[in-house]
Amino acid sequence: LSEAIEATGRLVVREEAAVGSELPGYRVAQVYVDEGDWVKQGQALARLDDALLQAQIAQAEATLATQKASADFKKSQLDRAEMLTTEGALSKEQLDMRRMEWVSADAGLASAKAAVNEMKVRSSRMTLRAPVAGAVLQRSIRPGDISGGSATPYFRISRDGLIELDAELPASKLSQVKEGDAVQVTLATGEVLKGKVRFISPRVDENTSLGRARIELPFDKALRPGSYASANFNGNASGILTVPASAIRYESGGAAVMLVGDNNKVSRVPVKLGERTGDYVQILEG
Repeated sequence: LSEAIEATGRLVVREEAAVGSELPGYRVAQVYVDEGDWVKQGQALARLDDALLQAQIAQAEATLATQKASADFKKSQLDRAEMLTTEGALSKEQLDMRRMEWVSADAGLASAKAAVNEMKVRSSRMTLRAPVAGAVLQRSIRPGDISGGSATPYFRISRDGLIELDAELPASKLSQVKEGDAVQVTLATGEVLKGKVRFISPRVDENTSLGRARIELPFDKALRPGSYASANFNGNASGILTVPASAIRYESGGAAVMLVGDNNKVSRVPVKLGERTGDYVQILEG
């Protein structure tokens, strides 16, 4: 016989990915996906308007070219100064001045390169892409919105579209459940799915004395996070002696069964009954 364990809970996303932008002040030019769409990893979700950024990159690249020309010129002056110093036509102080000018120009070149690289990194992030494959659960931006104005993610994606049941059980029942146990899950629509225990919480809520178990469910587009469902666990099962309930006779002396013994003779045997499950009754004594 098995002690049935029932629990209720909400359907939740097994793993959720949030997509946003760390670039403030840019207008959303296009949005390519909507809620319910399935996206692949790396797929473009939306694009920010980068017209101003491209102009800034062009200006930064022009500054970089100027800094490179200046650094090359200062390097040639330094080389010439070193040669003249060797011949005694230039003092050491003048050589140190040429060397300082070249070092300063080289630092300016490195700064210009860093500025161009930083803007190109921004440019690569103007297109928002899906970090994982899955279903789009929420979209909170529209074309024309300005990026960076809200802490809410622009998109929420359910990784691989997997939904599971977050079931709540009393602490006494939670100890009887093991990872990998089969579970029968009934949705609010009446549909029944077969799942299994994926994770058991190591803690129990001190206010409600309830623990949580995550029930892994097969992929189904009809599963909607936030809706309620119930779960039926097998619970503890033990092998015991039972007889069909129809075989029990109730007489003045109490319950009894008719036992077929040696030589095919039937005798009445008093019994003490235990639990009843379905059409079977446990025999404790007799």
